Amino acid sequence: REFVPTNSDRVIGEVATVTKAIEKDKNGEVKVLGNIWTACSDSKIAVGAKVKVLAIDGVKLIVKVEEE
Repeated sequence: REFVPTNSDRVIGEVATVTKAIEKDKNGEVKVLGNIWTACSDSKIAVGAKVKVLAIDGVKLIVKVEEE
């Protein structure tokens, strides 16, 4: 049986794709490293946007729009 790391910190700094729109006061969802996570941001972000993972708060990622 192959070992699968569970260290969620590895997603910090990764680029994710928004799969459910993120509103300023409402969580959305992102896909990063093949997994879907709940995500929040201090700005509105549309589906399909690329975001950078800044931190993890419990089971939720804190993200910001990826600068081009």
